[in-house]
Amino acid sequence: MPEDNKTMPTLPTGKIPNNNVLLIGLFSFMITVIFFGTFIIVTLRQTNNPRPEPTVRNEEIGPLVTLGEEIVVNIKSEEGFEHYLKIKVTLETDGEKTQAEVNKRVPQIRDLIISIVSSKTKEKISEKEGKDLVRSEIINNINQSLSKGKVRRVFFEDFVIQ
Repeated sequence: MPEDNKTMPTLPTGKIPNNNVLLIGLFSFMITVIFFGTFIIVTLRQTNNPRPEPTVRNEEIGPLVTLGEEIVVNIKSEEGFEHYLKIKVTLETDGEKTQAEVNKRVPQIRDLIISIVSSKTKEKISEKEGKDLVRSEIINNINQSLSKGKVRRVFFEDFVIQ
């Protein structure tokens, strides 16, 4: 078999044809533009749409009853470690008659709050949902023991877990 002397043209070693350099450069440039463009768009959207800050509602607050000094209880963590929880509680009532009854029952209400919060774990009570659950449990239990009116809200003035 006769061999053909037709061979493929070879390039000098270490050199890339000009067309390939242009394509690689364009491709790199497009990737860079897309990356930084996306970054800038995301950043601008976050600064143009700031998250609304929580505001205090402008509604009427009923008569308030502070339950004396802080309440300190032992609570456990899910790992079994002991922790301290220190809270200071203020109750909002629906009227002055309820306020007077709550003032008479402060020791009973403090005992009820101690029972409720000491039954919770550190992990459950540190989350917002856990605090809301404790609030609603406190309100429900206090309202069951009142003969006149009801407690509308529970405010934690201090809430420290150590």
